[in-house]
Amino acid sequence: MAPTTQKALVLPAEKAPFQLVADWPVLKPGPSDVLIKLVSAALNPVDAYIKALGGGPLVSKYPLVLGLDGAGIVEEVGSEVTNVAKGDRVLVSGEFGDNRATFKEYLTYPASEIAKVPANISFDQAATIPLAFATAVTPIWASEDGAKSVRFTPPWEAGGTTKYAGKAALVLGGSTSVGQFVIQCARMQGFAPIIATSSPRNAAFLKSLGATDVLDRSLPPSDIKSALSSLAGGKPIEYVYDAWGRDGESARVGYSVLARGGAFATV
Repeated sequence: MAPTTQKALVLPAEKAPFQLVADWPVLKPGPSDVLIKLVSAALNPVDAYIKALGGGPLVSKYPLVLGLDGAGIVEEVGSEVTNVAKGDRVLVSGEFGDNRATFKEYLTYPASEIAKVPANISFDQAATIPLAFATAVTPIWASEDGAKSVRFTPPWEAGGTTKYAGKAALVLGGSTSVGQFVIQCARMQGFAPIIATSSPRNAAFLKSLGATDVLDRSLPPSDIKSALSSLAGGKPIEYVYDAWGRDGESARVGYSVLARGGAFATV
C-alpha cells in the first residue's frame, strides 16, 4: 500500500530556492490511472529556466513541483486498467503541477499515456527518453495540419526506412540529448553518411549511435564546411538538424551547407 504523503522537491514561489518537503500528498489513481513509484527523474533545461527566470505562461500557481520525465514501478492500477500491471517497469512524460510532475516519489497518470520499459534499459536511461525524444522527432515526423515539420515519412510507414537511404545528413549538436535521438532516427531511416558535430570526447559514443563521422564543434565554420564536402564524398547534404539551436551560429552553418530543396529542422 502506498503512503498518503511523500517527499517532493518544491518551488514555493517564483524564482525562490527549492525546498524538500516530506508532506506532499500522494493521490489515489482513478479507474483509468496508475500510481507509479518513481525511481529516476530527468533534469531538462526547462526545469532550470523556470527556476531561474520564472514560469510565465507555463505556470499557473505556486507552490510547484517540476520535472517532466520519469521512470519507475507501477504501484497500483485503476479498476479499468488492462495494459499494465503492478510491478511493471514504466516511463512517463510528466507535466508541471501538483500531481504529474516527476521531482517527487509518486505520481498518478493515465495508463494509456505510459510505456513499459524493457529489461535491457535502466531506469536512469528510460527517464531520459520522453521529452528529448519527442523534441527530436516532432520537427521531422509530425504530420498534422499546421505542424512545423519537414514531414519525413516515419519509419513505421511504407518507405520510411528506404526512401532516404544513401542521402547525406548533418546533425549539429550531436551529443545533446536531442541530438543523440536525431542520430538514431537518421540511422533508422537509412541516411548515410550521418555527420555530427560534437566535442571530440563524445565521438566514439556518437558513432555507436549511428554517426559515421564526428566533427569537432569548436572548428571555425569554414573548416566545418570544408570537412563536410570531403566526408560526404561529394554528396549534397540533403538533411540538416540543428539540435543546438541557441546562438544562431549553428543554424547559419547548417543553412550554408544544405542542398537546394533539402530539409532543415531545428529545436
